[in-house]
Amino acid sequence: MERILSGKLDKYPFNQEQFTRVRTLIYREAGIALAPGKRDMVYSCLARRVRARQYGYRVAEVPIIWKNSTASKVRPVLDSLQMLVDLVKIRLANIGHKQAAIKAPLESA
Repeated sequence: MERILSGKLDKYPFNQEQFTRVRTLIYREAGIALAPGKRDMVYSCLARRVRARQYGYRVAEVPIIWKNSTASKVRPVLDSLQMLVDLVKIRLANIGHKQAAIKAPLESA
């Protein structure tokens, strides 16, 4: 999917007024104060979502519950290898479904 969604993203108009509205919304809803210099980052995220929708992908927010545990340890090498194995499994599982996912119509939101 990344290859499909990458490339020139500046084809969608995004002016300063729109960026200000997005900044205000993010601050109001999440309490995050975006710096004015983050305009390109915001544009990139929004443009990728728009393009994903155009290709028929459904975009969903997935809630994550964060629990800090002192017993939890990060093993950079082993954990990285496990993530790679998991990504390969996901990729292999989706190879047959790739064309169907691209062609599937969006359900009305």
